[in-house]
Amino acid sequence: MIYKKSGNFYNEPLVVMTFANPAGFGMTCKCTTMEPSPCNPPCTKEHSLLDIVYKYSSAPKDCMTIVRSDYLTYMPLASSVTYQDVITQVRSHPFVGGLYIPAIPNVKFHTINMKSYKENICSVVDSIASERIIKGVLVYVTDKYLLHSVEDIVFLNYFKEAQPDVPYALGGCIIEDTVFERNDLNSIVDSINENNDFISDNLISIGIFTVPKSGCNEFNFDMFSLILESSDWTKAKIQQSINEFSKKVPQFEHSACIKLSCVGRDQKHKWEQECFRAVFPNTTIIGCYGNGELGINHPEKPPPDVPSVKRHRRDPGPQFGLMYSYSTVFVYMGWGKIISPVT
Repeated sequence: MIYKKSGNFYNEPLVVMTFANPAGFGMTCKCTTMEPSPCNPPCTKEHSLLDIVYKYSSAPKDCMTIVRSDYLTYMPLASSVTYQDVITQVRSHPFVGGLYIPAIPNVKFHTINMKSYKENICSVVDSIASERIIKGVLVYVTDKYLLHSVEDIVFLNYFKEAQPDVPYALGGCIIEDTVFERNDLNSIVDSINENNDFISDNLISIGIFTVPKSGCNEFNFDMFSLILESSDWTKAKIQQSINEFSKKVPQFEHSACIKLSCVGRDQKHKWEQECFRAVFPNTTIIGCYGNGELGINHPEKPPPDVPSVKRHRRDPGPQFGLMYSYSTVFVYMGWGKIISPVT
């Protein structure tokens, strides 16, 4: 097993986002067969593939988030040594792909893990919003939460209540599992050796990017999100929505995009990625497919002149502006110099 990096990591990480399919998430190797080895000198024990990602990307800082999903998407830049590993459709072999976001001045990454249906995140959000501005929210809902209706997820509207006058990006997906804590990594190998499938206690895992309230306009960091709804089904509509989005947001010296999509969009995945890469040529794309998507449009989309027919049986309605089916959500983040302002 060889660990490949797109480049050298000169700064400490803000967050390392890791996406693994079940085969990659549960695969272990002898320490001596990993290159480079997680241990120095190599030990005789089995290690999870995720151990080596942690060792050479985030450790000793504990800032790695792991999303487990049946299907992944990965599209690095053409100049990257990992470009040959591009995934534009589903892949069945063991795969672990990640996105390394370096520390950015004045930007913080916060995590919330809901392990109980009775947990209330309002106090945590209030504490964050009292001193900082929320720029973007990533939400991963595990299968264990079992969303049956929009009412199950409307608590996410509390971000808007805590920050009513400042827009923010939001994207999410229903996936198999998450690991947002280092202690869970230590349990993966033990579970596999006991012939058990590791399952965390997480119901919902949330990642939040913030900047300080004071002088917030001075920070060259921002996030935006775009929803391709089920009605955006034709190639022409997909391309139009992405092109319009690109004209409303600035392009930065450094950028990345999290793509969260419904597996049921069939052959649209490749086209969507190529359309996004065409207008954001310097942006790495990574993400996963699920069975239900969460998102908000930031910037907002104008209402359609004629209501369109949606291609799904279950339509939760736009009144909550959160839950979608047969959709794709792009969450775009940029930092550093603005190389292409809003037109």
